Amino acid sequence: MFPKAVEEIRDGAFPLSGEIYWTDGDRFEAIGREGAQTGFELTEVVTAAVRRFMRG
Repeated sequence: MFPKAVEEIRDGAFPLSGEIYWTDGDRFEAIGREGAQTGFELTEVVTAAVRRFMRG
């Protein structure tokens, strides 16, 4: 999946973004960054999102 994404980025099919995404098989889920002002807070947001996704 990632080689295909890299190819499409290089071909200009979609722009790069600062958003963070979680992938589960063929599905991408955006992780919201609201309220994260520091690297530590962003790590906490990402960790919480991954835990939610892992629980189903």
